[in-house]
Amino acid sequence: MSRITQSLLAATLAVLVNVVMAVSLAGTPEETLSRSLTVRYSDLSLDRPADVAQLYHRIGVAAERVCGPRELTGSHFESPQYRACFDAAVSNAVAAVASPALSAYYRTQLPGSHAHATTLAQR
Repeated sequence: MSRITQSLLAATLAVLVNVVMAVSLAGTPEETLSRSLTVRYSDLSLDRPADVAQLYHRIGVAAERVCGPRELTGSHFESPQYRACFDAAVSNAVAAVASPALSAYYRTQLPGSHAHATTLAQR
């Protein structure tokens, strides 16, 4: 993809880190909340490995912000809801960019237990 095309796409279709979280309210069924944060990458060239890594980092930072507290209150244990939210947000954002280089980088970052998310990033 040319630099001009990438810049136009980035300017008009900024990547959204979408998160769907289930929130349980007392006495009511679960509600679904959707939150998003725009990740811009028009300043990056996804033909360069360093820029691919930078975009992946930006996606991770956005996912951390959107998904809320990482640790359970009063402990150093990672919240299962946070992990599920973070994994889904990163996977969806990588898929939305539709860059073979970013998808390949994403696959190198996956722990073995999250290999199922590879399918989403390949779409």
